[in-house]
Amino acid sequence: MDAVVGNPPYVRQEKIAKEDKSRFGRLASSAWPGLRLTGRSDLHCYFWPAATRLLKTGGYFGFLTSSSWLDVEYGFALQGWILRHFQILAIMDSAAEPWFEDARVKTCVTILRRCDDEAQRMANRVRFVRFNSKLSEIIGIPPTPENEKARQTAVEDLLDSILSADADCQGEHWRIIVKTQQELWNDGVRAGIILGASQGTTLEDESEEEDTEADQEESQSAGSLGGMLDNYRAGKWGRYVRAPDLYFEIMRRFGNRFVALGEIAGIRFGVKSGCDAFFCAN
Repeated sequence: MDAVVGNPPYVRQEKIAKEDKSRFGRLASSAWPGLRLTGRSDLHCYFWPAATRLLKTGGYFGFLTSSSWLDVEYGFALQGWILRHFQILAIMDSAAEPWFEDARVKTCVTILRRCDDEAQRMANRVRFVRFNSKLSEIIGIPPTPENEKARQTAVEDLLDSILSADADCQGEHWRIIVKTQQELWNDGVRAGIILGASQGTTLEDESEEEDTEADQEESQSAGSLGGMLDNYRAGKWGRYVRAPDLYFEIMRRFGNRFVALGEIAGIRFGVKSGCDAFFCAN
């Protein structure tokens, strides 16, 4: 196909039966050999490999999903797989409105293009877009039949504005942070090296559900230092669409003075009470 567009269901992993997780995981791996999604993945993650296998080289992919995959552990495998097979054209989030008023999760739009050339992928510029105004205000034309042509033109203008950004920029309605895929890849590999000393630990305490044996083996191998020099491990991409402007100003001015905590100290989980019912009120 030339393009696939979707809005897969939002279902947290705790509500997915174990036998379904295993079946969905096998389907993902069969569609994309080498892709191993953790059993802690939300349901939408399994739709990505199922949908993108339909794309021809150069084909486009657009998904509206929960944005948690940008930062939590189950999304790291998805990130690495994306960097290996696609050009990320844009990841878009809104600070001005929820795109689904009845949804209880933050959402983002991800636009990819299938690309088999590694050099082209790594040189590609990723636009992390945070909208500071409602899309209806940015487009500026009501969605009526008689306005459809003008509305499409306005949307195309918005698209051109985003894709023409070659460096960080701030406009009236949005902020765009630009990173090459090589930079994202290097950050993910560096995270693996830092985490190498913490074999068998996970980055996020996302669930009380125990890992399957396969997940434990995967976590241990990913946490080991051996082989990590060319392996993507983790990336906190959500900061590029959610962090305040001050964060980027500080990083531009003083970023070379910071070091990752894992480079100067050992990191591990402390004692966990397990008493979520006591600390979390409904």
